[in-house]
Amino acid sequence: MTRASEDTTATAAIDADTIHRTSETVLWSPRLSREERDVAELLVGQVNLLQPEVHDLAPRALMEQLRTTVHVIGCTRRTLHAAGGAAPADDSILLDMAPHCRALLALYPQLSASDDRPVHVADGGRQ
Repeated sequence: MTRASEDTTATAAIDADTIHRTSETVLWSPRLSREERDVAELLVGQVNLLQPEVHDLAPRALMEQLRTTVHVIGCTRRTLHAAGGAAPADDSILLDMAPHCRALLALYPQLSASDDRPVHVADGGRQ
């Protein structure tokens, strides 16, 4: 059982549309303004929410998907460690956080697919 299944609030908080918009803001801004930085700091919260979920689901992955999952989790943990687990002062760490968050978001429903519970990822209509 994953943490999200134990806490439906955590599941409801995974918002794919927000993750996509926020990561695009970070990735396409050469230098983050204060407003963009405030939005980008949401990525740290989303990563802190998704990373343990994907970690808990990793045993379901097979072969190449498992290698990808382990790689993404490892890179994400190193970035979170560099950030001190909070919103980093360095914009380059936020730039690293964006693709990690999107990779976790991509893995989460794939790893959850074999579960009989529905996956609750708000995607704003994205496919």
